[in-house]
Amino acid sequence: MKKGVVYAVCVAVIIAALAGVISMFVTDAGRQAVWASASLAFVIQMIAFMVVRVLPVEQLMVGWGIGAIVRMTSVVVWGVFLAKVWGAPIAAGLISYAAILFVTTPIEPIFLKR
Repeated sequence: MKKGVVYAVCVAVIIAALAGVISMFVTDAGRQAVWASASLAFVIQMIAFMVVRVLPVEQLMVGWGIGAIVRMTSVVVWGVFLAKVWGAPIAAGLISYAAILFVTTPIEPIFLKR
């Protein structure tokens, strides 16, 4: 459980830093999309991490595969939501979302050592 909390804090710090930097380069509407994307990315990263943590060590790759599917599906669903429902700037929202997922995913293995 302790590794999960440390992972959550590390991911939150990285996401906040990335969203802060990205939001300096977009409009006000884009800034809202960036921070919404950052919030969703944190939730998705936590879900994907917990999926891997609850599986036995022998099924680690299955957990990573499920996590990858969850992440990629969320990118598609988030893009549709941004474009169709919210009407937010899709470029700012999707690029920031994908970038945040891309940067935070590789640190996951550090916290999976049992």
